[in-house]
Amino acid sequence: MDEPWIYLAGPLFTRAETAFNRELAEGLRAGGYRVFLPQQECAHLDEPSLIYETCLRGLKGSCLVLAVLDGPDADSGTSFEVGWACALGIPVVGLRTDWRGTGEYLGLNLMLTHGCALLILPSPPAVPGPGVVALKAERTSLEMVLETFAEVPAARNARA
Repeated sequence: MDEPWIYLAGPLFTRAETAFNRELAEGLRAGGYRVFLPQQECAHLDEPSLIYETCLRGLKGSCLVLAVLDGPDADSGTSFEVGWACALGIPVVGLRTDWRGTGEYLGLNLMLTHGCALLILPSPPAVPGPGVVALKAERTSLEMVLETFAEVPAARNARA
């Protein structure tokens, strides 16, 4: 891929996690977006340094990062990718489908919530902040992401 893409950051250690990531990537692609999915891009690699370099190349070529922030504490690799994207000035959209909030702000780590340009959360927070979108019960995560991306200028750069 030579044109910018959406980098899909998320945990990828269980079948459920990889299936969710794949479903999001396929749905985004069907919606007309170019997507870099590390679990696919690195599937043939077994050398840790090559996996790391491939993921950094994916981040550097992205115009937007979609970060899945589920779990009691967001995945450490995903958290690194959010920080790296912020350092590069790449906007991050955080997606949390997990209602178990354990962090100090909006159920997440404060650095992650503030590192995201937009957050898609499972329910409206008691004190909503700017850039917070609540998942609607009648909508899938993919539908909410596609709806949100329609309003994000950086996402337009990843249109196929």
